[in-house]
Amino acid sequence: MKFYNEHKNLSFEEISYEYIRKWFLYLLTTDLSLNSINLIKSAMASFFNYCIEEEILKINPMIAVDFLEKDERKEPYLLSGKDIFMLKESMKNNLRDRAMLEVFLCTGVRVTELINIEINNINFKKRNIKLEICKDEIERFVFITKECKERLILYLNHRKRDSKYLFTTRHNKQFTRQGVWKIVKDAAFEAKLSVSISPHSFRNYFATKLDEKGADIGYIMYLLGHESEESTKLYCIRTTESLRNLYDQYHR
Repeated sequence: MKFYNEHKNLSFEEISYEYIRKWFLYLLTTDLSLNSINLIKSAMASFFNYCIEEEILKINPMIAVDFLEKDERKEPYLLSGKDIFMLKESMKNNLRDRAMLEVFLCTGVRVTELINIEINNINFKKRNIKLEICKDEIERFVFITKECKERLILYLNHRKRDSKYLFTTRHNKQFTRQGVWKIVKDAAFEAKLSVSISPHSFRNYFATKLDEKGADIGYIMYLLGHESEESTKLYCIRTTESLRNLYDQYHR
């Protein structure tokens, strides 16, 4: 009921993937079983497919929403240092994909934000990227590391395609969310990761690492583009080891 009251004025056209994802994260906190939640997802997927077929909507917000596995109600899987290393190794021969991974890891951007990054919005001198305004957000910047900057310059220097977008397909088209998801899934397969991951896994990793290092929640909120602390806390997954280290820090 709380989630409904906070979003009851949302119009039909404003329903986005991010909104639906937040709703299902909320459902995971209720007493509904995973089967019930998956039935809801199935019904919504059919409804939005109908809207696309009837040209009521142009974009299907359910297209990248996965069905839940048995363990998804538990603490989300946090990528380890070894996982990140293996992913980087699996992409080392592809300058575009490797640069894309680096942007995900050091900015925590959403998929929709990543595919809309324009080259002109990157300030290499200041090491920041201006993100396109979405969902009535004010203008927002994210920062990149020196390694990310070098990866992007290397990629752009070797890119033969001419496009305003930072990342493009081999046909010089703007990426779709689904295209980025496939790159991540393929990289995870090549890296032989034992778990299923998505672009949101990098967003979780980014937020959690900042949280573990003591970053202020307001700072993390800004970098993630959130409007409330509750949304940010969903991404800050502290591992048992990090919690123990924090405990030892204050209880010596």
